[in-house]
Amino acid sequence: AIEDCIRRDPSQYFWVHKRFKTRPPGETSIYD
Repeated sequence: AIEDCIRRDPSQYFWVHKRFKTRPPGETSIYD
């Protein structure tokens, strides 16, 4: 299932779901 794919490579899931784009002030971007 999709959960297995996310566990194997979570960075790909984050890249697809840009809702994770915003970070608290001072936090580094997970996309860099």
